Amino acid sequence: MPRRGMRTSLLGTALVVGLLAGVAGCSDNVDAPPSVTISFGHPFPSTHPVHVQVFEPWASEVLQATGGTVTIEFYPSQGLSPRSEVYQNTADGGQGIGWALQGYSLGRFPAAEVVGMPFIFESAVEATEVLWTLHDEFEAIRNEYADVKLLGLWTHDVADLWLAAPQASDAPDLSGLTVRAPTQIQVEVIEALGGGTRLTCPFRKYGPHWARVISTA
Repeated sequence: MPRRGMRTSLLGTALVVGLLAGVAGCSDNVDAPPSVTISFGHPFPSTHPVHVQVFEPWASEVLQATGGTVTIEFYPSQGLSPRSEVYQNTADGGQGIGWALQGYSLGRFPAAEVVGMPFIFESAVEATEVLWTLHDEFEAIRNEYADVKLLGLWTHDVADLWLAAPQASDAPDLSGLTVRAPTQIQVEVIEALGGGTRLTCPFRKYGPHWARVISTA
């Protein structure tokens, strides 16, 4: 069955976090800075554009900026923890750096989820700039990341809503459909707009198989 898309202005939020405590380095030369290898685990395969075009170039810049003393060692494809546990595993010291959607940790970032409200932003750039401003100005948002060192924070672009069945032109057309949203606040928004009540969040159960799940309803 063909998939149909409906443009929306719902945004998901991604974050890169690090916890460097306990990372040890060694060197034969006491005058030289210690060398450190930091693990970086994330859900993407190693061929994903975010890994290839964002993470790898950044790791190269870190290596160059530190004179070759800090190496980022990647563990893609959930190599260190399941996507839903990346944040907690990083906070617990199981990995040095992690990337995750905030929706993977339901209820953990209620203040930061404000940028997921619909019909506010025109682009991910605008939403990301606002999110950082809110982070800097409001302790409630900063406190949500108090157990890690926040390395990066950004939103996805405005979303597409993919349906297996008839075209939806308004929220009530979603009534009775199972819709998966990136954050809890978006689940609540869709319900408030008249969407179906069988909404779940996020894509953690199906992961890379989401397209097949949608096409088969």
